[in-house]
Amino acid sequence: MPTWLKVLLVIALVAVAVAGAGAFVSYRWLRANRARLTEAGRSVRHDGEAFGRGRDARQCVEESLRRLQSSPEFSNELKTRLFLKGCLSVAAEPAGFCEPVPQQNEYAASAEWTINECRRHDAAEISRCSRVLQEVLTYCDSTRVQRPYATQTSK
Repeated sequence: MPTWLKVLLVIALVAVAVAGAGAFVSYRWLRANRARLTEAGRSVRHDGEAFGRGRDARQCVEESLRRLQSSPEFSNELKTRLFLKGCLSVAAEPAGFCEPVPQQNEYAASAEWTINECRRHDAAEISRCSRVLQEVLTYCDSTRVQRPYATQTSK
């Protein structure tokens, strides 16, 4: 067996061992912290619901994007998505709120819509903002299912 092949095999085995160890450590950490993480997520969603009472969906989006800008951490992005989900679940839906929002399965249109919305809101990081606005796509899809003839437009 050539030396270069032996070196490649050793490198591949080391990479597999490191990936396996990383997966094991991650699994153990998540298992140990699952209750705390679940409670933190539930708390953020309840904060969103409390904010959304007496407000409309546009205000939920504005507040969520404001919160997103408060920290560049990935955990803040997750919290912001949960906040927006909770807020949208109780907020009033203004007339026409979901009309310009494409369906989630319209991938190109959804991406274009989220990017344009993020630019309209002067979001500093378009990719983070787009991921948060996925909650609006989910919300609008669910309202279309509940009221299929009230919000769908002909193409």
